[in-house]
Amino acid sequence: MEGASRIAVVTRAGGNDGPNKKILRENEKEAWLSEMERDGSNPLKDPMALIGIGGIAVPFIILAVASAAGFIGQ
Repeated sequence: MEGASRIAVVTRAGGNDGPNKKILRENEKEAWLSEMERDGSNPLKDPMALIGIGGIAVPFIILAVASAAGFIGQ
């Protein structure tokens, strides 16, 4: 790689100041919580959680209905 230029990588993971604090053992649980969970709100009120649960459950419901109606298996 003769003509390749080298690019320096700058990281900003040094200090504990600012909005993105360094994750330590003491504040690990707080770091992984969302704003709703920190406030004590129910996580199932989040629309993305409901969409995820629905996306997993709907195919099984369709399978159960199709099986009961006789479309699957003989």
